Amino acid sequence: LAGRGGGEGAGRGAKEGRPARIRVGSPRSGMELAGRVVQVEPVGRPGTSTLGVPEFRVRVVIEPEGAEGGGGGWDEAGLPDGARVEVTILLEERADRLRVPAGSVTRREGREVVFVAGGRRLEARPVEVELRTPDYTALAGGLEPGEEVVTFPPDRAADGRRYRVLAGELSYPR
Repeated sequence: LAGRGGGEGAGRGAKEGRPARIRVGSPRSGMELAGRVVQVEPVGRPGTSTLGVPEFRVRVVIEPEGAEGGGGGWDEAGLPDGARVEVTILLEERADRLRVPAGSVTRREGREVVFVAGGRRLEARPVEVELRTPDYTALAGGLEPGEEVVTFPPDRAADGRRYRVLAGELSYPR
């Protein structure tokens, strides 16, 4: 499987031997295959998506798991010809880091914080961000395991502000 990645950071960190996950079709009804990066083009090319968004294209070649040296192929893995796929390449693993939903880290007064929901008041806690993905943010400090954070805090969330949770949503009493 050879493909081109687009978007900010495309190809950055994609090294030979890294594991990859290939999703064919929709997340609900599609199949998922495992593979490994076998080649990354050393130089990418600027381009424009079909929606007119600037992107940077990097050619990455992935082979299916168990196909070392061409012993098996995407045909054997069940990948149909011309299939549209979404590829995720594992760039690094940080098992020892605390991770939070990406939408819980926000900027306030020039620093990155999470809002910890404890007691009856919010606490704006500065955090040290180590790694970001579209879904999660890995933290190197500032939060303890088990603490509850607010995901997508509204602008009116503030340090020391009283809150309560109603039907899964934050409510701010007057």
